[in-house]
Formats: sequence, structure tokens, C-alpha cells
Amino acid sequence: MSEDSIPSGRLSYNDFEIAIKAFLKQSEHHAPWSYVEYPGKGQQLQGYLSMTQLVHSQQPLQRPRTASRSINTEDQQQLNDLEEHFGEIPDDDDDDDGIEPLDLAQEVSHDFLSVAYHIVFSPTYQVPVLYFNAYKPDGQSISLEDIFESLVPEDWRSTIRNAGLNGGISQHDHPILNVPYFYMHPCETVSLMETTFCKQASENSMSFLEGYIASWLSLTGQAIGITLPATLAANNTGSGSLNV
Repeated sequence: MSEDSIPSGRLSYNDFEIAIKAFLKQSEHHAPWSYVEYPGKGQQLQGYLSMTQLVHSQQPLQRPRTASRSINTEDQQQLNDLEEHFGEIPDDDDDDDGIEPLDLAQEVSHDFLSVAYHIVFSPTYQVPVLYFNAYKPDGQSISLEDIFESLVPEDWRSTIRNAGLNGGISQHDHPILNVPYFYMHPCETVSLMETTFCKQASENSMSFLEGYIASWLSLTGQAIGITLPATLAANNTGSGSLNV
């Protein structure tokens, strides 16, 4: 991509490498993104970005219930014998439904989801694609409906549900890990990025590739819990709206 050409929203894989490594440097003090290598075509090493972080759920998550502890007949007989010897033994677990109280740290932790985000290059669309999975505190993954209810801001749910033919979020096998992941549809990424960079071309000295990932994430990532520092977002996009 030459310096004086009109920016295209499409990227080659080499462009993608430049863009994600520039973003890694920009975000190193703000978010724990890391570069992950994998063998691409012809066993040549390629890479994608990965980050896992806690995201506050948009709705309360169901608290885990701790089963009441049972006691077998032999142990009960031993307790009865001890009571006869020493008097009644206090019961420290004297609660009505067998649920142990959760301390404050546990209560707070159950309001958060652990979300794994991956920024992967799509050779078909020639753009980055945002893959993600979200997990409850007990490690259980959540469904697409739970994604909308717990992760997507309420004001955006209708727009994302009705985007394209199948909605803005779908699930299929991760192109590298080969396990099911959710992903943001990339169909409109090219036009979104071309519009963004045309608007900012005369206002921002940052090159197209250096600002690509931050611009893209500031417009799409916030729909599923990714936030960028105000200074980083402003340096790359100014203002924008989601359009998946």
C-alpha cells in the first residue's frame, strides 16, 4: 500500500501484521493484548492478537449454590456418642437451606464475565475479524442469547440482532483453534473503515495502517465489552458509530 494512494478498507496479510504490531505498541500500557504466532500456509509463521479480561455483566449472573453437606450413618452415631459425653455440639452450618454465605469478594466476582478476545485476519474479507468467547465465574461458556443480555449494551442490541441476514454476531469454528467461537460479522468492515479514514484524513497525521486497529475497535469492539482509552480512540477516529 503506497503512502499517496487513497486508503482502502481492505488489507493484505502483511498490512494486517503492520497494523496489529502498531496497535500492540499503542496499547501496551492500557490493555493486555499479546501477539500469538501460529503456522500459516506453507508452515510460515503468522500471528493474531489475543486478550482475556473481566467484563462487567449487563445483567446479574446467577450465583452458584453450594449443596448442603450430608453425613453418613456411622459418622452421625459418633456425633451422638460425643454429645452424650460432652453435651450438645454447636452447629456452625445452621442455615435453613444449606447455602453457605458468600463473602464480598465472591459476590463482586460473580458480576463479571471472563471474555477471551482474538483479532484474526480474514483472507476472504481481507479485514480483521473479532472472535470472542465469554465465560461465567464457574468456567461455563455462555450462549448467544446470554451474549446479548450480558455483554452487548442495551442500546445496541436491536441494531446488532437485525444486522445483515443473520444478525451482527454469529458462532462458528475459530479459523486457527478449530473450536466454536462467537465473532462479529466482517461484511461491512471495508466500507466502515474507508468512510472513517476519509473523514479523518485531513485531521490526523497517524498513518492508515498505524491507526487501523484502534479505529476499528473503537467503532465495533465496544459492542462486546472492549473499551479503548479516550486518548487512543481520539488519536485514531474522533467520533463514530457502530455499523456491522
